[in-house]
Amino acid sequence: MSVRIADAWNGWYHLNGNTYGTWIRGDERGWRARHHREHVEGDYKHPPDPSKHIAEREYSRMNTAPPVRLSTEARPVACEELVSSLIDQGIEVIACAVDDHHFHILARFLLPQKPTGSNPWASGTHNQPIYAYIRHLVGLAKSRAARALSSRSLASPGGVWAKRFKITPIADRAHQLTAFRYIADHAPRGATVWTSKDPPPASRLIPKPPHF
Repeated sequence: MSVRIADAWNGWYHLNGNTYGTWIRGDERGWRARHHREHVEGDYKHPPDPSKHIAEREYSRMNTAPPVRLSTEARPVACEELVSSLIDQGIEVIACAVDDHHFHILARFLLPQKPTGSNPWASGTHNQPIYAYIRHLVGLAKSRAARALSSRSLASPGGVWAKRFKITPIADRAHQLTAFRYIADHAPRGATVWTSKDPPPASRLIPKPPHF
């Protein structure tokens, strides 16, 4: 399924990212060089030959701080803050999962209507303003979650999340339902999962989207 970022169905996107240091350059599970500076065969479903990219992998391990792993106590805090932050910014969120090393979010992002020339997202990456908009709002959510974790001594200050994360545009209703179920299915694997079928995070009133 190939969908351009700007062509997401009704503004829905599936986002996923890692904690710091848990997915490095040269990773045996597959990896991508920033801006595709290097061609890398395979992905997490079809990993590359483990004998390849050894130099990149060893260099990353020597020059990266120890990976951040979220405890069972830390996961609900991170999940609540990610969801609450996005909703406070006017984003509709219907699913979020956080385990020891990564997060998944299913949410709807629509660019704010601004007069021509005053939209700060007009020069977004690859001429797709929505891409920059999503990066900005999720970046704020990650920062808020990291502060909440450090304030509760559940993580060291700063450096909880990897800098980048993956943005997958939803193609249609069927794809949205598949992504929703995929995220919800992380619960048996030890993840904290919140969906629009659950009570809202503490102190937040989250409108329940139709059909969920």
